[in-house]
Amino acid sequence: THMELRHYFDILRRSWPIVVGLPLLVALLTIALWFVLPGRYGTLVAMLITQQQIATNQADAILPDYNNFNSWAASEYIVDDMLQLVETRRFAQDIVDYVQQQHGVALDVEQVRRGLDAERKHRTVYLTVEANQRDHATWIAQGAVEVLRQRGLEYWNRQDSAQLSVSVLDAPEGASRVGGAIGLALDLAIRTLLALLLAIGVAFLRYYLDTSVRQRDDVEALGLPVVGTIPVAKGAKGRA
Repeated sequence: THMELRHYFDILRRSWPIVVGLPLLVALLTIALWFVLPGRYGTLVAMLITQQQIATNQADAILPDYNNFNSWAASEYIVDDMLQLVETRRFAQDIVDYVQQQHGVALDVEQVRRGLDAERKHRTVYLTVEANQRDHATWIAQGAVEVLRQRGLEYWNRQDSAQLSVSVLDAPEGASRVGGAIGLALDLAIRTLLALLLAIGVAFLRYYLDTSVRQRDDVEALGLPVVGTIPVAKGAKGRA
């Protein structure tokens, strides 16, 4: 076993430029592309969305207790539909109109739509926003909140009965690059490891395709007896 390990190490040593150079090249290219290629920026909005209670023109009117219950019950349907609503083109168009009005920047509707995603945990909606520029991601997130507040139940065609109450828990104050330093480190480690495995495979393939005689074992593998060996002179460079 010890001899086999020495033999494997010798195979890798003969192809050390490949074993070392390929992973190093991949690592440098990964780092360079991280800074050269345009990145994606994202932000997260956490909000509670409920249906407001039914309004009345009589200030002293006392509504039955089920008014409050029905408001919470109806909110469950709204939160369920919210996950699909944020992925629609209409919702993205309203956000584009809001950004155009507030910041004077015309965004692409389809890119905005693809950059929106939502998930629900109990009654809290988490809206994830991604865009090619940091400011755009923040503006889109702010626009999504304001559009929900302004349009309310218009998306359900129920604006004549009640409105939405949007309570923002985590406001979209800024966007950061998707993945960040942790993403770069993970990507770098995976790519470098794959490159190292490929380089080792190439080194062994190169060895087994090489028909030249380098060691005593190579001669004995041909079925020929080895009478003697000539040592390399001190200071001379042997063939790798």
